[in-house]
Amino acid sequence: MKNLTARILTILLPGVLLLAGTAHSQYKPQTLIVTVPFEFTAGDKILPAGDYSIVTTAPDRLSVRDSRGQVLASLVAHSAGSPDDNSRPPRLRFYSVGGAHALTQVWMDSSIGYELGSEETLPAVAKRRSSAHPAQSTGSGNK
Repeated sequence: MKNLTARILTILLPGVLLLAGTAHSQYKPQTLIVTVPFEFTAGDKILPAGDYSIVTTAPDRLSVRDSRGQVLASLVAHSAGSPDDNSRPPRLRFYSVGGAHALTQVWMDSSIGYELGSEETLPAVAKRRSSAHPAQSTGSGNK
């Protein structure tokens, strides 16, 4: 019986691994190129104003890269649901408090959005301030 089970597993395991690898390789990353005109936080990193690319590296992962393509921050994201306006261009959304800005949403196009956190998970620099308002930065489409 043990020999039969070992044979079945030996036959099935390579097939399962092959299918898992194929499913992962079908993921197509998307890139959003933006210019952010102010210092901001992305995850636990503070980034200066400048040119960035936001790249989807997996269905629930984003990376913030500088103009040379170096990864500056890796972020865990979840679906942001439907946008307020489906005709809007790709964009970033920030939670801004007293001059501090934290990246909270990334919209790759009018229908694909990622949520990066909530008010409870924003960096401490943004949470300590009292009055808040959203800020946005638009970018150019997907590559």
